[in-house]
Amino acid sequence: MNLTIATGVPALDQKIAEKYPQSVNVKTENELRSVQTQVVVWSSFLLAGQNNSEKKARLKQWLTFFRYENIQSVFLTPYEDWMTELRQEGFEGFVPITNNNVPLKRLFNTIDGLLQEPIQDASPSLTFLDDEGDEMDRIKKPTKVWAFWSAKPGMGVSTLVQSLAVELARAGHRTLLIEWDTVYQSVPYSLGLSDPKRCIEQWVTDAEAGLDPRLEDYLLNKTIWLQEHKDKGIKKAVEALPDHLYVLAPSNQIKPWDMMSFEITTVKKTLDRLTDLNFSVVLIDVPSEITHGATAATLQRADTAFVVVDGKGSHGMITKKGVDFIEKELDISFDLILNNVDDAAIKYIEKGMGKKSRFVLPYDGTLSDRSMRFNPIGGEEYQSVLLSFLTEQGYLEENRQKRKMFRKRKIERPVKKVKPRENKLVNFINFS
Repeated sequence: MNLTIATGVPALDQKIAEKYPQSVNVKTENELRSVQTQVVVWSSFLLAGQNNSEKKARLKQWLTFFRYENIQSVFLTPYEDWMTELRQEGFEGFVPITNNNVPLKRLFNTIDGLLQEPIQDASPSLTFLDDEGDEMDRIKKPTKVWAFWSAKPGMGVSTLVQSLAVELARAGHRTLLIEWDTVYQSVPYSLGLSDPKRCIEQWVTDAEAGLDPRLEDYLLNKTIWLQEHKDKGIKKAVEALPDHLYVLAPSNQIKPWDMMSFEITTVKKTLDRLTDLNFSVVLIDVPSEITHGATAATLQRADTAFVVVDGKGSHGMITKKGVDFIEKELDISFDLILNNVDDAAIKYIEKGMGKKSRFVLPYDGTLSDRSMRFNPIGGEEYQSVLLSFLTEQGYLEENRQKRKMFRKRKIERPVKKVKPRENKLVNFINFS
């Protein structure tokens, strides 16, 4: 029988088990993580939480988890407002409990209907349609892989990649962010997402040990993090992340001086499996070191490889050398992105690089303050540039607001003092 019973009420569990004798029974909420059946029947009595608000939040997290794992959920609850709210968000499978009476006939009919349905691939729910009446749009688009590289750290690649990933996920696109760099890791400190088991170092270790692991078991998102971690210092920041954002990144447990090496076969195995995970876009933060095991393989695999350069002259020169070498050796062509470059210098950098820039990121004096609050997204101008780019790429609807033309505007450095805010990075380190 492809059914798990987990209502949290022994008498009800027994009633359901009598109807479905080959079912699996679990008794705690934590055991839901191990569910491997087609259908799970459970109830609000199983949920942990000090009040109904906390329980409802946990319910939504579990429903999102079941949807991702392609598990059908039958949920019993006496709270009609929960059912109404969650149905509006697209969740189904609710059976109401009225005056402590469980409608067994309705419950069994619901379970029977789900058990008779063939197991379907989860990808249809991950296809985003501009016009539901157009049958051609129903064909799932292939996963796009974007790689971002700079000749040395500090030119803004990590901030750019994380900002793009958050915007894509906010728009409803299932997005994966990969960070290969274990020396200058950014994701665990910028987004707050870190787990010692769901991280890139554990994936590489297990893959190179010949364990043949599943890549999806090492991905981390906010739902999984909130279920397994209690770091109060960053909980609100993680809760604010979009549901469709996943990361494969170093954990905050790895030491910068313990440099990890990556076998080329492991990197290629990772990249080869990306198309099987039903992501709309995969964004990869590529290490600056050309000799890093992941750099060349990632740039070759990417559908588009971007190089980021700022306005410093020395950075422009070493970037030009690196780009010329990589493009010749790997037979690829970079797309140029400029970051924090004065208007007057744009044409000179483009001429020196021999490329027109795809877009220019403005100076943003709020980034430092935002990073302390685990908010990688830049201010209004920075964000507007990214939204325009994603609109041009077809991932966002046309922005109705008038776009600002940053190249025609002098970039001014703000001198206004920023009011001090609580340093949540310190809280994160203390709780980790």
